[in-house]
Amino acid sequence: MSIRVIALAALAATAACSSLRPVREPARYIAENNPPIVRVIEKQNGLIMTIAEPRVRGDSLVGRRAADNRPVAVPLDQVYTLSARRLSGGRTALLILGVLTVTGLTSYAMLANGADNNWECDYSSPAIGEEYSVPICEHRF
Repeated sequence: MSIRVIALAALAATAACSSLRPVREPARYIAENNPPIVRVIEKQNGLIMTIAEPRVRGDSLVGRRAADNRPVAVPLDQVYTLSARRLSGGRTALLILGVLTVTGLTSYAMLANGADNNWECDYSSPAIGEEYSVPICEHRF
């Protein structure tokens, strides 16, 4: 298996095995998991903001706005929803099932096409003065 195939599979696994999902306890989740980026929806005005390098300081969520890299602080009591990229068991299972299916179908196709019976060989007796005969084979289309 080539390195490109392995790299592509790893990239697909990363995308398929995680998804952006809401977090129940934002302060605790950020402290324990240290996510690189989160999406916040504010209660007051429904503003959606993507925050990079989020940290909890006191009663606020602080970090940098991903859009323009400016510092931002949102009071935790104003966070309506905080979503972070988390592992997805269902997507992981589908990825594994897909990889196994493609591998199985590819193996079957290779084995089925490997048994090419479209060859015609002439095994006639050796010519006079020859000790053995080399068959002459031709592929029929």
